[in-house]
Amino acid sequence: MKIYILENEPENYRWLEYIGNWFDFFHGLNLIAKPLGTCEHVIRCKPIRDKKERVLGDYPVFSVPAISQRAKDVLEPYFGDYVEIFPLETGKLGKYYFMHIINALDCLDEAKSDIVYFSDHSGILKIKKTVFNSHLNDENSKIFVLKQDIGGNIYVNEQTKQLIEQSELEGFVFIELSELE
Repeated sequence: MKIYILENEPENYRWLEYIGNWFDFFHGLNLIAKPLGTCEHVIRCKPIRDKKERVLGDYPVFSVPAISQRAKDVLEPYFGDYVEIFPLETGKLGKYYFMHIINALDCLDEAKSDIVYFSDHSGILKIKKTVFNSHLNDENSKIFVLKQDIGGNIYVNEQTKQLIEQSELEGFVFIELSELE
C-alpha cells in the first residue's frame, strides 16, 4: 500500500488568507481530530498572490485544508465520516469549504521512524522519516492524520490519489512516503 503526504501546489495557484483574529479562528475551531458537529464561526477569507494567471484551484493554500465545491462533490462521499466539511465565506470567489479531518490513526511506528521531539518531549516537532505500523488498511487510510501529530501532515492512500487525479482536481500535490507490504 502506498501512502502519500497531501500538500497544496503553491506556485501556480492563488492562496487564501483568513480575515480576522487568528486566535479566535483557531480557538473557535478547536483543531483537534474530534468531530466538531457544527462550526459556529463564520470563516471569512480572501485570496492572496493575486496574479491574473493564477486561479484558486480545488485545493488552495490556506492555514487549514480548504477545498472547492468541485472537490467537495468528489471527496465528501468518498471520505465519509473521516472528515467534516464547513463553508468558508469567500465572497465572489465561488464556494469553498474547510475540511476538518477527524480520522486520527495510531499508525506511526515511533521506534523505526526518525522523529524530532520538542525539547520537553510534549509532542512531535518534525518527522524526518515516517514508518507506519500495521494499523493501516485500504479503508482507514483514505485520509488521515497521525494521532501522535494532530495538526501535522495529512496522509492519503493510492486510491485517494487516483480519485483526485482522475477527477482532474487542481492544486493537489502528493509526496510518496512509503510502500507498505
